[in-house]
This record gives sequence, structure tokens and C-alpha cells, in this order.
Amino acid sequence: MRTSCQGLRILPLVAILVLFASFTAGLSRQSSPCEDCSDTEAAWMSEDPFRKWHSIFNPYTLGLPVGSNAPANDFFELLARRTLVVVFHQEHDPSDYHYLAAWGELDGLQLVCVLIGSLSPHLATMSSLLSDDTVLLGEPEASIVAATYQVGGGGVGSVAFLVNESQEVAYRSRNHLRELATDDDAMLRHFVATGEILAGTHIQHVLWYGDTAPWPDFALQSIDGDPQMLPQGDCVKLLYCGPSLAGEVGRLVHSKLDTLAREFPSVDFYWMLWCHSDETLQSMWELGQRLGLYEMQPNFAVLPEADFVAQGRSYREELIDVFRSDLQVAGSRWTGVLDVDLHLTRFWGIVGLPSIMIVNGNGKVLFPSTIVPIRTVASTPEIRSGVLDELRRILADAATFEQ
Repeated sequence: MRTSCQGLRILPLVAILVLFASFTAGLSRQSSPCEDCSDTEAAWMSEDPFRKWHSIFNPYTLGLPVGSNAPANDFFELLARRTLVVVFHQEHDPSDYHYLAAWGELDGLQLVCVLIGSLSPHLATMSSLLSDDTVLLGEPEASIVAATYQVGGGGVGSVAFLVNESQEVAYRSRNHLRELATDDDAMLRHFVATGEILAGTHIQHVLWYGDTAPWPDFALQSIDGDPQMLPQGDCVKLLYCGPSLAGEVGRLVHSKLDTLAREFPSVDFYWMLWCHSDETLQSMWELGQRLGLYEMQPNFAVLPEADFVAQGRSYREELIDVFRSDLQVAGSRWTGVLDVDLHLTRFWGIVGLPSIMIVNGNGKVLFPSTIVPIRTVASTPEIRSGVLDELRRILADAATFEQ
């Protein structure tokens, strides 16, 4: 029924050459800042402005946590196998196929692909591209597996699980597979060979109200590239991930949050930018070689490694220059930080942009990472009614507690 990946033809590898920007783009696609403008005014003015995004991103929709027992089912065997289970929801990128094809060829790995709802028609395409022993599930089996693995609505995108021979979830990764490939291909191969997760791997957490966030033991970077640890044990921190002030959405969200920054001088306001290091850019280039992606596209002119890294570095510097200008406009209440290689984003499960997360100095989650609800009316973005009041209430309660 299925053929091997020898016949695979992937999308143009321009995507690989600009892969250093793919994580940001992936999050943006999965977490669109503009809600459905067909929402009624009554719904838009509802008491809980974050209800929609909280229903999409929460501990019961983002997948079973690491250490959980992977549920048994009638569709594939888990015991005594090392398994990669990938659940695709409504959001789906066909370019993920070439990663699946490469991993499906690894000896000792069982690959399970679960396609929810409207994705079921893709089964025939997947079947022709992946190895014969790949397990492909469409409806209704797909929804059953997704429910038991706690993968929720369409905004979640895809969630990948590594399950060991003891039927335990050893690792979980949300977002497009290219992020799993970019950051974790070596880890995945280590898991296939040993059944263990590579030492030093940061587990992706899903944090909710009242949880204690594991404090990062790694540094972020200042706008000038200096190591900057996130200080612990002092005041409340609001962490914002959002677009540049050059765009209407960026200006709108920042103006609202800046109101809070002036009202709550004891709260630290951080604005975080994603970027990739030279080391990661080099790993991305090597990834294409290791997976044999370039050989699959013989008419594509592959950049030499040095040129690839140089292009990525130039793009990073452009982003930082824009960020520097934005911070000058934002003012002294904002601290700009670089999440190089997206370590904190993955570690704390930042859901997308524009998004907000609030923690106190001990790591207690006062407001989990959540998309700022925005819609567009007559080409003009507007923030959902009640957002500022809800955030103001949370910060006021935190200030009262700290006193």
C-alpha cells in the first residue's frame, strides 16, 4: 500500500535556507492574532476576554506531559517499541512529509501519524511517501487517539510525542515538525539508539494558573548580546512576545500594555525577541545534509555552509536593529531580551505572538502564556474589550499579595 521515500519530492528548499526564521513564522501561523470577525458583538464583549485562547491552549489540549503513561489503544502497539507519535490537527504543513520520511527509515523507530478531521484526505499522499510500516490513522481513529493523548483544537497545530518501551511519554514537542527537526533531530536519533532523552534537553512545559514554572538555568541575552539571567525572587514579571511597532498590531498591543507599565511601576515588563545563534544556523545546514534533503532536490543550488550561516546572521542582525529601535520608542519601563534559539519559549511553552505571560518572582504562574485577542474591523485591528481590565486585576492582586 505504501512506497518507500525514494520517490519523495519536497517543497523548494528555500524553506530550509531560511529555516532560522521558521519557528517565529510557525507560531504566527498557528496563533493568528486576528479572531474571526464574524464574532457577534455580544461574544466580542463577553466577560472573559481570554476565553477563546484559553480553550485552545491549556494543559488538556497541548498533549500529555512528559512522564505520563501513553494510553494503549487498538490501533498500534507501544510496549517494547520506541515510538514517535505525531498528531496533526487542522493546521498542517505538507512540507513536514520529508522529515517524517527520513525518520520513518530509522531502524528501531515506530512512526505513527494521526491526521484529524479535514486532514484525513492527506492519508493517501502520506501513504505514497512514507515507509510501508508507518502507521497512518484518519477518522474516526484519529480523534480517539488525539483525545487520549490530550491534543486539542485546531490552533494547537501538531504535537509530537516520543514514547519509550515502557509506554511512557519521554518527550513532547508542539509546533511544526521542522522545529522538532531543527532542535531535536540529534536527540531523536539518540532516543532511537538508547531509549533515553539526550542529556541537557529542556523539556517543554505547559504551565497554567497557580503552577510553579521551573526557573531557567540558562541565560537570555540583552539587546547588546550580553548574557542576562531572568532574576528570581523579586517582583512580578510580565513577559510579552509581540511584533514590531512598525505594524498596526504591534503599536496597538504595546500601547495597551504600556498603560499597565506606567500604572504598576513595581512590575518588571519584558519584551522578548526570538532569534537563532550561529551554532544553530550551522546545525540547520548540517540537518539538510544528514537527512539527505538536498539530494532529494537535485536541481536546487545549495548554499555553502559559510554562506548559509552568513545569511542567517545578517537576518538576525536586521531583526535586532529593528528591535533596538522599538525599545527606544517603548521607553525605560521595558527591558528587551533576546530568546536566542528559543530556549525559554520552548521551556515555558510560549504559545505564539502577540502573547503575554505573568509570573511572580518565585515562578508562580499568575497568567499563563496566552494570545492577545485581536480582531480586524474595516482593516483596523482592535483588542477585545476587557483585556486591559483583566490584566490590571491580576497585577493589582499580585501587588497586594506581595505587600
